[in-house]
Amino acid sequence: MTYKKAVDKHFKQRNKNKDWDEEYRSPKAELYLDEEKIVKDNVNHPPHYKKGSIECLDAIKASMSFEGYKGYLKGNVEKYIWRMDYKGKCLEDCEKASFYLNRLIEHIKENNNGKSKA
Repeated sequence: MTYKKAVDKHFKQRNKNKDWDEEYRSPKAELYLDEEKIVKDNVNHPPHYKKGSIECLDAIKASMSFEGYKGYLKGNVEKYIWRMDYKGKCLEDCEKASFYLNRLIEHIKENNNGKSKA
């Protein structure tokens, strides 16, 4: 069933006071979008961290000093490694830690190998 048909059916059934969504909550329910498959990248570009054309991480970097942003990235690496065994998404947390570690390495390389520019 397409998403549009499911929504249309929802409003028709809702008006009849039936438990319209019971069939969609069942394990056999199958919904798909008419459009091309939407792929979310929760590691490199999570959709909830972007507003318009500005990504949250870029705004954070712009608001901080070299040392501040370096500490922010290091903290995120530590955070994802710390909790990887507790959330049930071990691989995703390792990938996120790797993402921040790679950003940290790039940040240090871009800024004269971590030496403050006086």
